[in-house]
Amino acid sequence: MNECPHLLDAEMWLGGEAGERASAIARHVAVCPTCKSHIETVRRLDFAAREAGILVKAPKALVERLNDLDAAKPAPEARPPQTNAINRRWMVGGIAASVAAATAVAWRSSEHGSGEDLSLAVFGDFATHLDADRDLDLTETNPQRVMDWFAPKVPFPMPQLASLSELDLIGGRLCWLLDRRIAAFNFDQGGKALGLYVADATGLICQHAALPKADEPPTLVTQDDLSGAFWRDGDLAHALVGEPSPEIVEQLASLLHT
Repeated sequence: MNECPHLLDAEMWLGGEAGERASAIARHVAVCPTCKSHIETVRRLDFAAREAGILVKAPKALVERLNDLDAAKPAPEARPPQTNAINRRWMVGGIAASVAAATAVAWRSSEHGSGEDLSLAVFGDFATHLDADRDLDLTETNPQRVMDWFAPKVPFPMPQLASLSELDLIGGRLCWLLDRRIAAFNFDQGGKALGLYVADATGLICQHAALPKADEPPTLVTQDDLSGAFWRDGDLAHALVGEPSPEIVEQLASLLHT
């Protein structure tokens, strides 16, 4: 993959430092495969490091050493002009995050089995989608037309979705998360945004446990004022994430898939 000259702009946009250029950069990221893939990778690493930092604390001596290095850094005006928020975070905290992440991965593999957390990825993607006010790849209210649009673009058969009076379909997005193509249906529920993510379930978990089957209650998760319901139906993983309350999301999840 050829490197795009706008990667730094994309990182500044993700870090909230793009200023008046934010809209133009967002439009570029939406159509540039290189920048889009890079942003999704950075977002995944960021969320993984945060989660690992909660699970495992870095050794005290390492934290003290990093604090000493931070105190010895030059004043802000002496730093390279292209150092942005994302780069600073990884330069200062990268060592501690790497130690914590590696330890967390080992702990999960031994105690809970291997797998990638679907909730971590889709919460991050949906929150970023809302914050950046991104355009949909397809604006369409007809469920069949949205599924027909997704069908040749994802490596799995599209599920048949129920049509609910409680939800207004507004379109869809094609995502690349967890090293796989994911179909994201976007809905409006009384002025509140909702997204249904559908993906190949291979290797996916939720909250360190296997995804519940379709005949089992979904796993319910709340994060950053968002609610989510996660389950598995056959070979497909489903995640309904959005702004409504956990009770409404749970109710909709039980009705949405037929």
